[in-house]
Amino acid sequence: EIGKAKIEEIVDQYNECLSKAKPAVATVDQPDKAIKIEAIQNLKNKIKEQNIASGQDALDILNDIQTKVERNESVSNYLLDGLQSALKDQASLSEDLDKLISLLKK
Repeated sequence: EIGKAKIEEIVDQYNECLSKAKPAVATVDQPDKAIKIEAIQNLKNKIKEQNIASGQDALDILNDIQTKVERNESVSNYLLDGLQSALKDQASLSEDLDKLISLLKK
């Protein structure tokens, strides 16, 4: 039986157990996160290549979205709506935009 006298040992064992468990959870999210960031970068590059009137607005929104993805935060609908609105007249970007939105809504 482990008593109060061995509390330091108990805490050390507990912390060691937690540190071993966390990497397995973190690695599950990494591929999904990488795919989302890659899709964001793709869209940003295509926007920069084209001379779009609302391009800077779209890039600013994409930067905000990328920050949220990197922090594993949820992306608010108003950001997605704003991005769609900024790029609504850009047929050449619609496929990449749709792909990104579907990834972010998972």
